[in-house]
Amino acid sequence: MLRAFKVRLLSHSFMERSLAPAANSYPQLCIGRAKALAMMVPENPFIAHILDQLGAFGPVVARAMFGGYGLYLHGVMFALVTEDTLYFKTDARNRDVFEAAGTGPFVYEIRGRKVAMSYHEAPPDALEDPDALVELARGAYAAAQRAKAAAPRRLRARRLS
Repeated sequence: MLRAFKVRLLSHSFMERSLAPAANSYPQLCIGRAKALAMMVPENPFIAHILDQLGAFGPVVARAMFGGYGLYLHGVMFALVTEDTLYFKTDARNRDVFEAAGTGPFVYEIRGRKVAMSYHEAPPDALEDPDALVELARGAYAAAQRAKAAAPRRLRARRLS
């Protein structure tokens, strides 16, 4: 009798698959994290261009979110892309660079109110200059790390079984 095996890939329930192995065979469980993440991001030429320009910065990963994309380095989100516009994380230490370039914050509307986030638009000339883009990304990554360190740590409820 064949049994169905549930296999969790990347510990995400949305990635669960049911595998029914044939007689004398073993289920193929070899799927790399990078390959699985790449499958989750649809092809977007603007994202591909940004990731190419940030190649010298490190292993930047784009993840689809809320109709846009988040750019992550080592699990820390330092930029977002929406409607083919790149925004970098800002704080008091790096915001003046973006304001001097004349770019504004990412603003969205909710319940008739406009809300500005701590992400500023990348200067258009930086999008074609990999060195300038990497420098902005370094500042944004540092701002994201500072924000993460300053955020209060949330406690998760533990299941008692």
